[in-house]
Amino acid sequence: MGKIIDINDSNWDKYIEQTPQRDIHFSQHYLKLFEKHLDARCQMFICGNKNGYFLFPFFKRKIDISMNESNNKEEIYDIISPWYYGGPLIYGNFSEKEIEESLEEFRNYCKENHIVSGFSYFNPYLENYRIVKKFVNIEDAGEVVYVDLKRGVSNIFENSFSNSCRRAIRKGDKIGIKVNFNNDDKYLEAFYDLYINSMKIKKARDFFKFSFKFLSDLRDNFYNNFILIAVEYKDRIAGGDIFLYKYGKMYYYLGARNPEYPEANPSNRIFYEAIKCGKEKGLQILDLGGGHKSLL
Repeated sequence: MGKIIDINDSNWDKYIEQTPQRDIHFSQHYLKLFEKHLDARCQMFICGNKNGYFLFPFFKRKIDISMNESNNKEEIYDIISPWYYGGPLIYGNFSEKEIEESLEEFRNYCKENHIVSGFSYFNPYLENYRIVKKFVNIEDAGEVVYVDLKRGVSNIFENSFSNSCRRAIRKGDKIGIKVNFNNDDKYLEAFYDLYINSMKIKKARDFFKFSFKFLSDLRDNFYNNFILIAVEYKDRIAGGDIFLYKYGKMYYYLGARNPEYPEANPSNRIFYEAIKCGKEKGLQILDLGGGHKSLL
């Protein structure tokens, strides 16, 4: 018999930690931050027993339309996955038939609670789409760019970086850029100013206009799994990127550039430094998100 638990449940991380698909995107602290940011309720469907279970974390959002044309409006909802990656997880001995039954039970829950649609980005490294691929509609949302950190740094630099990327990194050394790994407020505030300015220039959706408190809370909750890599040039921040890492994987999270210093080429240098950092920490994958294969 399945049940729904709230993000504040004291056993949330215990359930997640036991699964082979555990990931930072499913952790309690991470999802609590997004519950506030999205103004949506974060919950998890659990079905199974101590020998095996099926998990599905999700955000439940209110849709501001009527279910019918009458004057008696009923609240309806949709569900979405965490940002970036979501999807189901399983633990222990849980058969395909039990997965199918769990999904049917979750569908019934959705019907009873006026949830009319659901969308989830599966994690390509966990391949958790395989858990439910026989029972739900799955579409290819495009490619992600990643670096296999099991390779050596010199091998990655010489064989995966383009000639122009390598030249840009060497040029940075010649013109005197500095690379800083620092999570202090000084650098986080400088990064935030660049980030918000770039979001305004791009006319980004409100979702991407994170508050400084969101970033500082993200840093504080994941201090040992949070890296801000900044490139300094002429005593100014030319660019910075935030990375999160845990369970062998490192994720590019947010980035910002100062348009006044294009000659510093911060992007190339930051990714190179992130690769070296990931190697030093014994990680296997650096995820750079969606984009063109030629980046790395």
